[in-house]
Amino acid sequence: MFSALLNIVIPVFAVVGLGAFYGRLRPGGALGYVNRANIELFTPALVFSALVKYPLALMAHLPLIAAGALVILLPGLLLSLLRLTSISRPALILPAMFRNTGNLGIPLMVLAFGEQQLGAIIILFVLSNLLHFSVGMFILSANTSRWLWLRSPVLWAALAGLLVANLHIALPEYLVTSASLLGQISVPLM
Repeated sequence: MFSALLNIVIPVFAVVGLGAFYGRLRPGGALGYVNRANIELFTPALVFSALVKYPLALMAHLPLIAAGALVILLPGLLLSLLRLTSISRPALILPAMFRNTGNLGIPLMVLAFGEQQLGAIIILFVLSNLLHFSVGMFILSANTSRWLWLRSPVLWAALAGLLVANLHIALPEYLVTSASLLGQISVPLM
């Protein structure tokens, strides 16, 4: 049992540690470009390809989606009830609500539950992303556009992947493979 846990956790932390070590060894560079490519291209490719390759029926996964929303929103709700003067409310609430669901969550869940659950894992990632760019942005600034979340490439990739999978649209294999290859870049870059 303990060795199974180590087999799940150690690879993720090894990759994160190696990335941190390399980042200190080779500081600087064009990280802005790499981050933008990851947000706009690689991560949406991961979301799309995962939902096409491992389709799921949203209605059958409503309890999972509701539980995921509860895990994100409940800490924020509970912390908003506290009356603290030493720390700003957003600085307290946002880290409690939003965690590293991409670079840590996806690989941990894949290693724990198997790649066949990647569709459900990606739906939880998309849910976190949507709540981050809607509720999270509102917590940071009530003046932020309430429609900013609609600009998320991850949202559109998820909708496209769900539509292709659930409408049984046959895509050429090279298209799915290309999206999958691009998507495999995203988690290590996160």
